[in-house]
Amino acid sequence: MSGPGDDITVLDGERGKSRDQIILEDIAKERAGASTRITRFTDTEDNPELKEKKKREAQIRRVLTALQKRLLDPEYKRLFDKANASVNRAQDTLNQAIDNNEAHIADLERRAVKLTDGRMVFICEDGSGQTKDGDTVTRVDMARLYVPDDATTLKEYSAATKRRSDLAKSADQIEAARTEINDRDNPASKERLTEIERDMRDKRRQLEETPIMRNTFSDVATSKSRVGKLDLSTVPQLQ
Repeated sequence: MSGPGDDITVLDGERGKSRDQIILEDIAKERAGASTRITRFTDTEDNPELKEKKKREAQIRRVLTALQKRLLDPEYKRLFDKANASVNRAQDTLNQAIDNNEAHIADLERRAVKLTDGRMVFICEDGSGQTKDGDTVTRVDMARLYVPDDATTLKEYSAATKRRSDLAKSADQIEAARTEINDRDNPASKERLTEIERDMRDKRRQLEETPIMRNTFSDVATSKSRVGKLDLSTVPQLQ
């Protein structure tokens, strides 16, 4: 059964809140220039209850992390919340960009020319091909393969895999910003919070504005035409 000395009790009409929670809220209110629920910051030396509450407040201040202490400043908390919100929005945009790019890569691999062993081949500008592992397929060998009109070019596939790498770097940058904002022992300055908020806003815009590169029909047709110009009548058949 809880009693007057317990942390969770009825205190000044605040049910369900601990003494620590009420004290923290009152400290923040006092810093903001508002009145507190309890007159706890007056010099009434003959008030035992007030002295006990002030002692409790001092104990709480000693165990607060550096970040928690900074968050008692309303302006710091405003900048902190704004920076975190900007990080979260950038993360949401990144997640969508990753999903879109992975779906694009899957489609490119589906449309890639296939060797007899199932390996994917991407068409190069000179009509030759290159496998996913980097092996070269000559124009002669490419001429003996079925190359659909929407076959994936190496240029297109390389752009998609580069974007995958770029998105991974963006993920690292966003996570680093989140970690810096929420560092409990070494909190960012107000100026740094403002910088992070701006950087994450720019990152989100960059992610939204970078399009997925798609080849036109003419890109594939040009590469196919180079293969088609070969005279294969004297070329031995592939085994």
